[in-house]
Amino acid sequence: MRAVVSCACVFLFLLGTASPGSAGLVITEFLNNPSSNDGTASNSDEWFELYNSGSSSINLSTIRFDDDANASDGVALGGTLASKSYAIIGNRTQSVWEGLFGTLNGALYYQLSPWQVLNNGTGDTLSLYNITTATNFFSITYGSTTDGVSKEFTGTDPAGASPYGSLWQNATGSPGGSTGHMHSAGLSNITSAPEPASMILVGLSSLYVAAMVRRQRSAARPAAMAA
Repeated sequence: MRAVVSCACVFLFLLGTASPGSAGLVITEFLNNPSSNDGTASNSDEWFELYNSGSSSINLSTIRFDDDANASDGVALGGTLASKSYAIIGNRTQSVWEGLFGTLNGALYYQLSPWQVLNNGTGDTLSLYNITTATNFFSITYGSTTDGVSKEFTGTDPAGASPYGSLWQNATGSPGGSTGHMHSAGLSNITSAPEPASMILVGLSSLYVAAMVRRQRSAARPAAMAA
């Protein structure tokens, strides 16, 4: 039985350290067309929201963002995003952002400089690039948007956030701030489901434990009969 317990511990260790790098990182909301009703709105008021759907924290300094399909020459982010957590990436300082848009609803905030300007009327692309693996791993391309209203991913599975499609809708929340923008920063409705890799590890662990228990029971029967 000691061997069974040891094996189970190994599987649980692997389960707890899954999702290295950018696995599970997606964009779930963005504001590319800030309203001008605060008298100061400009490209500086643009922002986007990240969600880490993976099971491990992600070092955002290994991630680049750009407003075209290839983000390899984009701007590196910063900070660390914990599992099942949100972060708002904007051009303003956090205090100015909160004054303009209201509460972060528990999301982290990181200022990005230089900012990659997002087009309004003609649409644009938001892409993420993993510096470590040299891969573009997330990209969405949007069209025209509504002034002062963010676009949010309304699906429950983070894998559906890309490509851009019908699950991206105008935000309906109004958390406050001086501008009256409609957005839901930190409140996207993604559900936290087990990752496929994690489920495979759990399944393999269960099968191995069951097999070892059967083996030990079979070995014990002859000894019991001999006694």
